[in-house]
Amino acid sequence: MNDTKPAQLIRYLARGWALVPLHDVTAGHCSCQDGPLCRSAGKHPRASQWQRPENLVITETKLWDTLTGWPSSNWGLATGLISQCWALDFDPKSVTEASAAEVAAILALLAQVPTWQQRTGSGGAHWVFALPDDFMPNNSAKRLPDGFDVRGARAGQWGGGQIVLAPSVSGVGAYAVLHDGDVLPAPAALLDLLRPTPPRERVRHGVTMPLNADAVQRYVTAATAGELADLEGTLSRRNDRAWRAAARVHRQVDPQPRGK
Repeated sequence: MNDTKPAQLIRYLARGWALVPLHDVTAGHCSCQDGPLCRSAGKHPRASQWQRPENLVITETKLWDTLTGWPSSNWGLATGLISQCWALDFDPKSVTEASAAEVAAILALLAQVPTWQQRTGSGGAHWVFALPDDFMPNNSAKRLPDGFDVRGARAGQWGGGQIVLAPSVSGVGAYAVLHDGDVLPAPAALLDLLRPTPPRERVRHGVTMPLNADAVQRYVTAATAGELADLEGTLSRRNDRAWRAAARVHRQVDPQPRGK
């Protein structure tokens, strides 16, 4: 296998991944305007509005043009609908004593799914997964134990997340592919930890507390916005996607099953 940088990037494009040109550290510090003071050296996009389609690389022609202008550039993967994937980031240095047991359980789940995986510059790992059918994972670490982070999309949007890709070299080290396999669905138990849950009635001291109308409205509004953003970004089979969006919005508004 040809492991030159262009060859590896072309293989990413063949997967349908949208690539993000990133700053590099070939001068001994980040190539951005902050230089030696940059706190994310070699890990952030060159374009301030990198999510815009014109700033992403999705064709070989644009790839070669970009490499001509920035031959030392690092590269990232734009997660979300545009690449049909999301990524789980693991940083062992962030694991705490309180999160260790939960982290071990999630790592055991991940070991059962041979999806695409790489080692990060800091010695952690990225797993890339196919998008689930019923929701878009959001950029957040709040729903997982310390040590894990999610890169999928900004809340209510179809994209806006990115990870650094091998063979990039950041200010803390080099990235390397550990398993160059297919991009598979994440374990169901992991998705259950990330899936948004609707507001529910609570029972306190034997008394059922009614749902907070504002919380319900915020949930439905956010979920509907996510469906519409996903639909807007769909380039093929839009009628099928529109039907699924309508069905999901209906379930959000009226989740009770109907008898015949």
